[in-house]
Amino acid sequence: MQALAPGGVDAVFSAWSKGNIGLYAKVMRPFGRIAAIDDEWHLDWYVLKDKALSWEWEFMFARSKHHAADMVRQHDILEQIAHMIDAGDLVSTVTTRFEGIDAAHLRRAHALVETGHGIGKVVVGC
Repeated sequence: MQALAPGGVDAVFSAWSKGNIGLYAKVMRPFGRIAAIDDEWHLDWYVLKDKALSWEWEFMFARSKHHAADMVRQHDILEQIAHMIDAGDLVSTVTTRFEGIDAAHLRRAHALVETGHGIGKVVVGC
């Protein structure tokens, strides 16, 4: 990892944080930011303190779940994402697709995700 960014990085996006906190602390420059979307409950963030690294959660439904005053902001964000997709500036991370929702496809998709070694998103359905 350090061969790719020998000077370190300022930001990390984490979709799988379990077991990676030490790696993030190692490859990040001081005062960097980590944005996470996973639901891991038991993480030890203490190793991030030495570099004053920030951990931020992203939860797509936070505004609606907590009745945020700026609900129109959710619309603006989704509108901006749609424009970025249309322009080709944002691309899907889907790498595996199982067409049709049935028990066999759900089992195969779940087994793939459970390995923890898949790359990209796994989609079941249409």
